[in-house]
Amino acid sequence: MTIILTCALLFVSVVAQAEGLAETYGKDSLAASSTVAKKGWWKEKSDYTTAFRPKQLIVPAALFTVGALGIGGENAPLNKLDLKVREKAMQISGNCSVEFDDYLQYLPTAMYLGLSALPTKSKHTFPEKVCVAAVAFVAETALVNGLKYTIREQRPNFKERNSFPSGHTTTAFVGAELVRTEYGWAYGVPAYIIATGVGCMRIYND
Repeated sequence: MTIILTCALLFVSVVAQAEGLAETYGKDSLAASSTVAKKGWWKEKSDYTTAFRPKQLIVPAALFTVGALGIGGENAPLNKLDLKVREKAMQISGNCSVEFDDYLQYLPTAMYLGLSALPTKSKHTFPEKVCVAAVAFVAETALVNGLKYTIREQRPNFKERNSFPSGHTTTAFVGAELVRTEYGWAYGVPAYIIATGVGCMRIYND
């Protein structure tokens, strides 16, 4: 449970940083227009309407707080609930794991870049999308690994102490937020469903 909740703050912060870079790059190099014109990526012009707003952090910060209450072992305020979720997941899985989430985590990012090939309304050119995604995932990697090896939450299988936050889930949610900010909720909802599925699979795989 804490895996899914904590990823919200991470993906919003890294996408905000990435889009800020794209906006700065675009203002210096391209004239803004209402939408990206589908005339080949080398002729596209962008619409920069993705300015970061502090209120965007309210829901992620609340979810992060709830997630943080579930870590810390027996002394964690939500430890009992965390254990119940884990036990239920083990009953359902029967100690059998699936590896599909190793690949599914990248699907939202593939959507983010792949939709450029379709006549879909978007806000950035394809080269800018590549830059945004690159910066987002560099920031995500730094944040996730920094937290993993600072918090040192033990994995359910007791083999390592780097279970929190989930790298798979964070990767999926960063991709989903990229899709939402670029193409809107029509594409964002399916991307978020996929990301949530990755989080559930991480719980299922224990």
